[in-house]
Amino acid sequence: MKTINAQHRQVIGDQILAWVGRLLNEHTRASDVAFHYEEDVFTILCPWTSSDVANKVAGRLVTLVAEAKPPVEADIAVTLAAGTATCPDHAREGQALYHQAQRALLAMRASGR
Repeated sequence: MKTINAQHRQVIGDQILAWVGRLLNEHTRASDVAFHYEEDVFTILCPWTSSDVANKVAGRLVTLVAEAKPPVEADIAVTLAAGTATCPDHAREGQALYHQAQRALLAMRASGR
């Protein structure tokens, strides 16, 4: 987001964040909760979801955002990276689960995906 804000103004960055949030909410289950967590980080809580399903959902959302065009004046390609963690597979407490998801996200970014 820093690059988008620097090149196209913060208002464009804010519009893209709102657009990504709408996409995530529109393409997840009614029982899921997608929200903007910090800067350019979104979190989706998916109750009663296995690791396999969480990974498939994350992959589908990454593809969806990459293929869509944000409704902004500038021609900007938006990409999404995702990390998943599930309870009880990766952790049992919220904070530990979130940190595990962050580690998974950093590993995905480091691998170039």
